[in-house]
Amino acid sequence: MLYGISKQQVVIELFRINGGKPGYYLADLRHNKQYYYCGTEPQDVKSKLLFLGIGREDLQ
Repeated sequence: MLYGISKQQVVIELFRINGGKPGYYLADLRHNKQYYYCGTEPQDVKSKLLFLGIGREDLQ
């Protein structure tokens, strides 16, 4: 168990949030046990992290 939740419980929650669609997911297990579907492309993960206030835009 990690942060009071089993791997199986994490998988079940990730499946529930988007009906088991393939793609990238994030899980905040440490604080709120929140789960997020990001999308199907690697760039979607970066966009979701920025939306959540994590990271910053690349300077060109």
